[in-house]
Amino acid sequence: MKREKGITLIALVITIIVLLILAGISIATLTGENGLVTKANTAKTETKKVNAEEQVKIAVTGSFNDEGKLTADKVKEELRKIPNVGEIRDTNGEFPIEVDLDGYTLVIDGNGKVTKKAPKPVINYTLSTEEQVEEGTEVTITITATIEEGETITKITKPDGTTVMNTNTTSFPVTSNGIYTVTAEGSGGGTETCKIKITNIGSTEIFSDIYTETETYTDKNGNVAKIPKGFAVGESNTINTINGGLVITDSIDENYRSTGNQFVWIPVGTVYKDINKTKSETVELDRYTFATNGTRTKQGTKLVENYYQESTTTDISKFKTSAATNKGYYIGRYEIGKTMSQDTSVGDTTIVCKEGREVYVAVQPTAVTLTKGMYPGNKDITSVTSNLMNSYAWDTAIVYIQMFSGDTDYSRQPKNGKEFLKTGKTIIGGNKDVRCNIFDMAENYAEHTTESSSYTPSAGNQPYTIRAGGSGSAINYVAGRSSGKVSSGAAFRPILYLN
Repeated sequence: MKREKGITLIALVITIIVLLILAGISIATLTGENGLVTKANTAKTETKKVNAEEQVKIAVTGSFNDEGKLTADKVKEELRKIPNVGEIRDTNGEFPIEVDLDGYTLVIDGNGKVTKKAPKPVINYTLSTEEQVEEGTEVTITITATIEEGETITKITKPDGTTVMNTNTTSFPVTSNGIYTVTAEGSGGGTETCKIKITNIGSTEIFSDIYTETETYTDKNGNVAKIPKGFAVGESNTINTINGGLVITDSIDENYRSTGNQFVWIPVGTVYKDINKTKSETVELDRYTFATNGTRTKQGTKLVENYYQESTTTDISKFKTSAATNKGYYIGRYEIGKTMSQDTSVGDTTIVCKEGREVYVAVQPTAVTLTKGMYPGNKDITSVTSNLMNSYAWDTAIVYIQMFSGDTDYSRQPKNGKEFLKTGKTIIGGNKDVRCNIFDMAENYAEHTTESSSYTPSAGNQPYTIRAGGSGSAINYVAGRSSGKVSSGAAFRPILYLN
């Protein structure tokens, strides 16, 4: 019998193993850290950088005048002739000049020397959760740093000062709102710092940068508000939605916490309650009266309860026009308070709208003067007009609170005798008197408004209208009205509207 020639199974397996080894060696030779592909990419990158430098050097050489001198204008003129040149930046019209070309930034000094600016890393981050969590809950921030081809990340410095070396990623936990600073450094010496603003842990309030122009703000539900120039808007989850009470402030510290007066946006128009815009309410600017169950009735320009009438001054007309045009206005988050070192006995009339201050009690004309003086139009902030609370602003704020706080009869919230306390500190039923981030409308102290009163008892004329419960008031609930004498002292609250 003739025997067939062939390979054994063992020989086949050995052959395959040898081929795999050779393939692995070939792949490593091509793609490894020192492989041909890597070396080719490195050479390509280096060539690209050298070409960029050469083009800039040629432009600079062509910029020298007959006396061998350079001018910034001439250099910029020659740089603009380079194909696909990017942004050109000078220093107040002089050297050094920076030019972007083919992904590199090159620097030209006054002697014509061209150097490559060290590339800066780019820092990105993610949070383990962006949902609102309780104070003290641990949220992990994961950092990823990248840098241009040919460079590596050599160091990342965490907020506590600890560093990780020769890696482009790291993470760390945080347990409170605040600003957390991370710095990354590249192999060429370029560094970048990233300030990470955490706003979803607990109730610590963090704000934006101060706006340099009046801008439209849109919250997560698609509702809009106007943020005036000179103010910062709340970014923490507890103060950044219009249906929850959007807060602004006129001053912040280095940690983006408010150090100034605070105000809450009262929207006029349709306001959505959820991100899908399936639920909404419509707030209408008007004067109102409220039934015992909170049901409201528009009063417009009518005489209310036989005595109370809003003025028809230019101030009221401007306020109504602004609120309608800008779809809202601001009211003081707190009753007006005194400064920490204030001494009214010597005529110190500086006022603040902050938490934890002694309530400033004044007669109505003084309240008007002081609130108008907060932003009189001749100081740094000219984007808004300030004034004393009027009846349109007060009543519409109540409507807003009843629609979005869940307290549908807040208009009838009675006073509990919790009064003479510092701003933002009054308690109702064990909780602070706060709805939609607005404090003390029901409690602490009755408040002046611009509404007038025609009530004239035997004791004499009482021309002013006082609102809400609290000390100094004959009324017992938020929406109530009472007449005030010329000599009647009460608390007061400012309004702001866009100019």
